[in-house]
Amino acid sequence: MKADTLFFYPKELIDKETQSLALSIRQWADKEVIANRLKFLENYRQLVENSRKKLAMDIGLQQMIWPEDYGGGGFNSYKRSISIVRVLEEVGRADPGIGFMFAANFSSYAPMVMEPHIDKDLCAQFAPMFCGKELKTGGSLILPGAGDIDNKDETLFLGRTIQVAATLEDDEWVINGKGLRPLNSGASAELFCIVCASAYGGKGGKKAKGIPSIIYVPGDSKGIKRGKAFKKTGLHADKNADVSFNNVRVPKAYMVKRDGAVKGVYLWLNLCMSATCIGSLMNVYEIIKDWVDVRVIKGKGLIKENPLDAAVLAEIAEDITLSRMLTYNLANIMTKPEVYGSLEQDRVFALAEMIGMRVASSALHAINRTMELMGSAGYATEWNLEKHWRDVKTIQSYLCGIGANVPVSMDIARLFFDCKEI
Repeated sequence: MKADTLFFYPKELIDKETQSLALSIRQWADKEVIANRLKFLENYRQLVENSRKKLAMDIGLQQMIWPEDYGGGGFNSYKRSISIVRVLEEVGRADPGIGFMFAANFSSYAPMVMEPHIDKDLCAQFAPMFCGKELKTGGSLILPGAGDIDNKDETLFLGRTIQVAATLEDDEWVINGKGLRPLNSGASAELFCIVCASAYGGKGGKKAKGIPSIIYVPGDSKGIKRGKAFKKTGLHADKNADVSFNNVRVPKAYMVKRDGAVKGVYLWLNLCMSATCIGSLMNVYEIIKDWVDVRVIKGKGLIKENPLDAAVLAEIAEDITLSRMLTYNLANIMTKPEVYGSLEQDRVFALAEMIGMRVASSALHAINRTMELMGSAGYATEWNLEKHWRDVKTIQSYLCGIGANVPVSMDIARLFFDCKEI
């Protein structure tokens, strides 16, 4: 039985358009990526770029999240959350690094494209950039880092330090931030989605305390300095680099100050990254299934028939099953704001963080156990298992942020136990 059928998901909630799109991505994955993994070891950068181009342009994922009115695929609604998970699963199965890039892109566009908060001015400005016939890297997310609640001069987002300042001068925002580490694509992104501290200039040159906001900055704006792309342990499909903004000016309309917009970015980020991790696990299952179906232990029978090894296989299956159910449950909740309330409120925000943290942890545990069972083959690059480990580990680090999982844990404690000062 195929992994997609074996591990439950709410198939009845997925429309024919999404299933057709998922099938196209699976065919792309099998033909373009999985069948050529040994070749990828020799020339990853060129091959992955060619494969990503077919996925983005021929299949249409580059414009998928944009509204139809602006030339997009029309998946710009919370009602399509389950569809987005289904799509990113298939991408993550092929290459979690490519899935990571699309997950970050979808999350960075969400504040301006998602119903019911479509920003028509921003869509009109930026949709042509990503809905045309040219392959783009996409959006780069710059999120807050570790915070210090005792420093009264800092603008914080739930205990996280906002490292970018945006000051309104006349009809333009002036953006400043030094040595910033984007979540993704700092070296090549055409658009930055930045969580900033927005403030109006005060009297005597003194600025008012900032408000957590989202601002979009085109990548070719004057005053942006990008560092060299740095080497990473995982997610090699994405080229990241430190970025600085020195008095970068953008129009006033490029700011999204809506209450809940920042939480919305985190909500989509956790959902999309979880879906990418599930896709990775689907391929991990395929790898270990092929392995145990033919491996004999001590010449006395298949390794999977040994009770100790079977117990490890059960752990792997449990991690995959429960992680997939959690991810689709979050997506299903997001499709029903009339039942569960506003999707950018504290309750859904904390749930998304909780599930994102749990899925990444469970995915890493499943891959670790698979590698242990396969022994030296698990660590060999030819089997691609160690690449899944590196990619998922990096996603886990990005989701939890600086300070391990402390900021996420504090968000959860704040909701469930009314902890006011953390």
